[in-house]
Amino acid sequence: MNDNHKLSPLEQNCLDSLAGAWNDFLKLEHANPDMVAEFRHGIHALQNEIMARPTRRLLDEQGKTERLAAAIARKAKDSVPRLRRDHEGEWLVDTG
Repeated sequence: MNDNHKLSPLEQNCLDSLAGAWNDFLKLEHANPDMVAEFRHGIHALQNEIMARPTRRLLDEQGKTERLAAAIARKAKDSVPRLRRDHEGEWLVDTG
């Protein structure tokens, strides 16, 4: 198995940058504590996107992406989406 199931150096750099952004944000003065919670949720959402990339690559290699999308759609009782790649190679979901 190749290293596609691991974070790339650029993905790791993104995670490190997010950690730096979080640390710097905490140094700022915050009049409203909700700002910290909102920023934290935003950072976590971005981290989740980056950390999911190796799993998506592995599923693509194993040909499981379409089956996974179909299983999710069945569970949600939606129509089975069709996956396709756009001109840049990113996955798009067609629902209609």
